[in-house]
Amino acid sequence: MDVSGFLTSQIGYDLGDPKRALVRSHQRDYVPENATYQVLPAAVEDAHIEPVLAGEVRYWGQTWNAHWWEIDFSDLEQVGDYVIVVCAPGVDGRILYRSESFKIGDNILWQETVEPIALEQLEERARLARNGIGWLDCGVEWREANSHATTVVGLCELLSVGYEWLTDEQVARLRAQIMRGCDYLAILQDTGERVGAPAGALVHEIPNHMFPIPGDNAQAVVALAHAGRLLADTYPEKSQEYIQRAVRAMNYLIQRGIFHGEIPGSLP
Repeated sequence: MDVSGFLTSQIGYDLGDPKRALVRSHQRDYVPENATYQVLPAAVEDAHIEPVLAGEVRYWGQTWNAHWWEIDFSDLEQVGDYVIVVCAPGVDGRILYRSESFKIGDNILWQETVEPIALEQLEERARLARNGIGWLDCGVEWREANSHATTVVGLCELLSVGYEWLTDEQVARLRAQIMRGCDYLAILQDTGERVGAPAGALVHEIPNHMFPIPGDNAQAVVALAHAGRLLADTYPEKSQEYIQRAVRAMNYLIQRGIFHGEIPGSLP
């Protein structure tokens, strides 16, 4: 199977951040030794103009049944739309491969991801979730504790450090998603106690995996505690509930939390 490809960021690259592109192929000689790259303005059709940046293509190694070559163009600090061409070594320097166009700009990662990922995607996953509770997970019906907890942690980080760049309407939607995730974790905790799990323990998922996993609970402690702190002045009752639940889950971990299966290298 041909797995050859030229990979650049579909989002774009922020000024000041590392900038890398990858070439992959199942053929070790897909990119010849001493090949070079050129970064060109995307609107330019003539590849023989003076490049914005040029350098060597570096062979990285083999993994995932493919060979990989790295192109590091981190020194490029000019806003614009660009393409990368890989050129053969030697005097002719003919073009071997050409990337799709990509952007370099200021705060591109923020501008292109916050609204569609943190808000629109989760709002749609909420609409598709079983019984309208939590978020649809992984394209199937599951709503797992670990995915909900880590999502809440990420949303809390966004609210904590990014509220200055969000509109009031975006902040309100963000808080709503944080509470949606925490409310599902609360249901998992109540279900754990209902099915006979140790006090404070969350089950992994409803209705398919009704048992506690200590790792889930550790993540839930962080999520609930962080959300409780951030919501203290806007939703004080929710804040207190989440903090109390975090304490109960932490007590379960300290007093009753056990690992499932053997831990490699552990003593009997």
